[in-house]
Amino acid sequence: MIDGTQKGTGNSRYLKSVSNLLTLYPTYENFIAALISGTFPIDLNGINSSGWTQLGTPFTKANLLSDAVSSAIFDDSDDHTVNEALSIINTVKAPLASPTFTGTPTAPTAAIGTITTQLATTAFVENKFSIGSYVGTGSDYNFITLNATPKAVLVITTELNESSSFFYPSKYLALAITGHSAYHNTQVELSIGDGGFYAYDSSSVSGMNYTKNYNYIAIF
Repeated sequence: MIDGTQKGTGNSRYLKSVSNLLTLYPTYENFIAALISGTFPIDLNGINSSGWTQLGTPFTKANLLSDAVSSAIFDDSDDHTVNEALSIINTVKAPLASPTFTGTPTAPTAAIGTITTQLATTAFVENKFSIGSYVGTGSDYNFITLNATPKAVLVITTELNESSSFFYPSKYLALAITGHSAYHNTQVELSIGDGGFYAYDSSSVSGMNYTKNYNYIAIF
């Protein structure tokens, strides 16, 4: 039998007997005797016009705290109550204000140029800078490709240039920012381009694409 609840008003089912009931049981004593003996004719199939609706799913351990959920919470195979589970969850949950996370929590990485109060990840910080190196080709220019167009680029080298029979430091640092290239005398040494920057070999000893190693920091 499934538990239920009646809909509308009145009884969901009504009691009915045979039409010749008074003939069969003319006295009260006959009526009582039939009830005692279990021979009194009744019909329970009469259904109230308002109908009958089944109750919802009963609460059980299986649908409130399954073995899989219990094992995940308590890290064991013992039987636990729902109250025990709720107590554990309430104990380990992070507070609403300034929660302290454990493990390695992650968050979405913001796009370059984002200035909001959203959570920032280490990837977000890394996307603001690009640090790398390149080797000068000695040709007219060398384009160094980055993951976006930088706002500023600083190029540094500590290697010595050779001129005739002696070595001496060249112009070993150049800074270019958006809209302004780096010059030595009247020759362009460094400029920002779409998706990277240009390093020029403006002279044999002072260009930023001379045949030596360079380090750069790009700011986005």
